[in-house]
Amino acid sequence: MKKSICDKEGWHHLIDARTIQEKPQHFLLTATAAERQALAQEFDVPDILSLTADILLFRDDIIHLEGSIQAEIKQQCVVTNEIFSTALDNSFVVFFTEGGTIPSDEVVLNLDEEPIEPLTKGKINLWEVLREQFGLALPLFPKKTQTPFEYHDPQNTQDDDTGTHPFSALKHLLDSKKKIIIKP
Repeated sequence: MKKSICDKEGWHHLIDARTIQEKPQHFLLTATAAERQALAQEFDVPDILSLTADILLFRDDIIHLEGSIQAEIKQQCVVTNEIFSTALDNSFVVFFTEGGTIPSDEVVLNLDEEPIEPLTKGKINLWEVLREQFGLALPLFPKKTQTPFEYHDPQNTQDDDTGTHPFSALKHLLDSKKKIIIKP
């Protein structure tokens, strides 16, 4: 079922945990322009052109939320400061239980991989999951592809032809003095 994640009470899509069954429930969420603008402001990105999430919810002893997020966004390159478009495609898994604890000894999970989230008032807010996963999928240092990054260490005083280190002018002065012949 395709739904917007905005309703009359704000940006969320609440799922009552009691309605989640063993048979997976499928949700395809598409963010509206207002939702994308709010996320862009929150995560300090110039624009979010599209944002969708494909989510499966099911339960055994705990609730499993498996999904993927796809987005087309504009970011600012950390090297050139140019705005560029990039695509995000990220898969995720989130587990939920009442109180954030495993209900029985029979459930086997690798807790190093995914934490178990507590339910809030017996509900799962798909908007919050989408918002969190979007933030986690963003590159920390966005760089436009094919953009060279040249770093010059200011502590490097080795000879180079660029003249970028602080003593390059002195080196050229010393080189020119070697060519001067002083007669007494």
